[in-house]
Amino acid sequence: MIGEGKFRANLAEGFNLLEKLSLAAYRNYVPAVDPATTDLVRSSTSYAEAYNRYLTCQAYDFLLDDGSFFFFRRNPFDRTLLSYGYFESPYSGISFSEFTAEIGGDNDPWQQYEEYCAQRPPRPHVFPVRYDWSPTLYREGAHPAAHLHVGHDSGLRLAVDAILLPLQFVVLVIRHFYLATWETTASPLGEVARAAQSISDSGIVPLYRQGRDHLELRLLTVRHGRAKTEAEQPRRGGH
Repeated sequence: MIGEGKFRANLAEGFNLLEKLSLAAYRNYVPAVDPATTDLVRSSTSYAEAYNRYLTCQAYDFLLDDGSFFFFRRNPFDRTLLSYGYFESPYSGISFSEFTAEIGGDNDPWQQYEEYCAQRPPRPHVFPVRYDWSPTLYREGAHPAAHLHVGHDSGLRLAVDAILLPLQFVVLVIRHFYLATWETTASPLGEVARAAQSISDSGIVPLYRQGRDHLELRLLTVRHGRAKTEAEQPRRGGH
């Protein structure tokens, strides 16, 4: 289990990275994590309703410039010890920074942006993801201890051979949801490389990868070290 101090420090690193990449809009330092709020969000009948309840109840940690958000939960007294989520905005339209650039120096641009967001048309597709670390719920070949939920209201669980830190989950989301930023700005950063290279399967293998678990496709940890350059590759034939 990740300690509270390490979790909080790593959470700050995740937000700092999003700020550096101009993706972050706001950090909520006291997200609502009480059971009543959790039950309310889970009772939502649609993705848009769940998204709006997260925002209304202040149950998120990082709000992004495009209206998407992250939440990060650490609960040593729950069956799911760690839970990290990324919710795409369900609405089409411009980002907060683009909106403020258009309206100029208004006294309360965020309130105006919220009013604008309420009138935006829905996006045709959304793709939320959630990472859970739930060792007590592990069932061989059925319920991976660490896994990634893909999509809304879906039973799909992709096994992950790692106990992820918040920053590592942030890097995963940037890589797959913000590809232009990843290619041009994020992937060359030292902190991104360190976060990816520090992913370890320690604590997962072999205890939570047995028998029928080997019949499924899995998300694996990256290999440590750097790839060989073309000049360093062994030559075929000749001397």
